[in-house]
Amino acid sequence: MTLNIIVPKHYPPRPNEAAYLLRETNELNKAKRSLRRYQRIWVNRNDRLAVFQHDLGPASDFTYPELQIPAEWCHTVAELQAIAEEVRSGKELRDLFEEKQASSTLFQDWLNEVERNRQVMRNRSVFGVGGKTQRNGFSTAALDREIAAAVAARRRKNEQLRA
Repeated sequence: MTLNIIVPKHYPPRPNEAAYLLRETNELNKAKRSLRRYQRIWVNRNDRLAVFQHDLGPASDFTYPELQIPAEWCHTVAELQAIAEEVRSGKELRDLFEEKQASSTLFQDWLNEVERNRQVMRNRSVFGVGGKTQRNGFSTAALDREIAAAVAARRRKNEQLRA
């Protein structure tokens, strides 16, 4: 009497199983009628890479572009799926943009430069302890000097940042 055992080729990936790669792509379904978002996860099965595919739904439901997250056996299936969900929500990029915008002085620097140029073009006279500058007419030479000084200051600042 022989015992016949039917063993499935591959079981679905376990959440605690080490993964090699997660990729989400938009592709036509098998009937080639609609565009769907598929999530593929590469895991190790019997010393070979096995790919598991999961249909996430219509591609129109996703605003984030296709993504690929390499793990190279450092993350589990559950961790990769959580990372993909976080990236898809866009929260990570939104937080990064808000942080950069809060620490940036680019807009304020630009406003200061525009205001300085306007003062020169309006022939604003300056009086103070250190002396006075009386402007009685529009001087393009003064404007050229101010712009050259601003450009030189910007170049010095850039060189300091590079060093």
